[in-house]
Amino acid sequence: MIKDSFPFVEELKQLETGSLQGRMVPFDVAKRHITSILFCFVSEMTSSSSLSISNINNNDIQLISKLVILLLGAPGSGKGTQAQLLSKLLDIQHISTGDLCRNEIKIQSELGIIIQSYLEKGLHAPASITDPVLIKCFNNIDQDKGFLLDGYPRTFDQVIEAKTLLDKCGRKIDRVIYIDVSENILTERLKLRLICPTCSSGGHINSKDINEKVLCQKCGIPLEKRVDDSKDDIIKTRISTFQNNSEKLLSEFQSQGILYKIDGAQSIVQVYENIVTSLSLSVKTVSENGIVK
Repeated sequence: MIKDSFPFVEELKQLETGSLQGRMVPFDVAKRHITSILFCFVSEMTSSSSLSISNINNNDIQLISKLVILLLGAPGSGKGTQAQLLSKLLDIQHISTGDLCRNEIKIQSELGIIIQSYLEKGLHAPASITDPVLIKCFNNIDQDKGFLLDGYPRTFDQVIEAKTLLDKCGRKIDRVIYIDVSENILTERLKLRLICPTCSSGGHINSKDINEKVLCQKCGIPLEKRVDDSKDDIIKTRISTFQNNSEKLLSEFQSQGILYKIDGAQSIVQVYENIVTSLSLSVKTVSENGIVK
């Protein structure tokens, strides 16, 4: 039986009924449903007390949950999805500069209007605009708990800025997860990506019918294209910007011994398992040296 909490629940029930009656289901429909089921499987797995991931236990989770973890990846790499799943697993806050900026745009604040002008060109808002918001977030987090950084820092200069901001809060970046995805896959993902204007949940356009409305499974309202995903030239600029900035950035974290590279072309479940396993192995090694307590 298909659980009522699953996305596309009505269509999934129809799919289940149709398969029992021997009716054929179009490939694109089946693919969309399978992706939905996989995402729900991971979501339930993160809220479960017993995870089916090797080399991970509750002690590992407690150690990881004290870390400040940076998720790096180009637009469309899936870092936002993984951040949400890890946040549930570790019970720590997910700080997304993208979500913070989009919220300002949504309420059309003075700050949001400025941010929107950058996003419409495929650019990121400067640190002078985002720093005050980030400092407020950092200061509101329990000092005994870690948190996830998603989308910041994204350049070498911002690493220095982030260090200054975190120093003020008595924190530092402990681990960096880099989700690596090829440019071709990134481009295809971004062309199909949608977002809920109310709750920021994600979705995808049906590639066989680009005019089909896709509803948010939480709010029930139509999903929309993000401003920065709306045009091919903007998508190209965003990917190119990340690639130009990432080499020096990744090299810096590699030299610190805190960088973990993950193949982001895999399924959501596989990427999630690899991230958790990498973090688990890292805290096992560090705790043996008496650094994480």
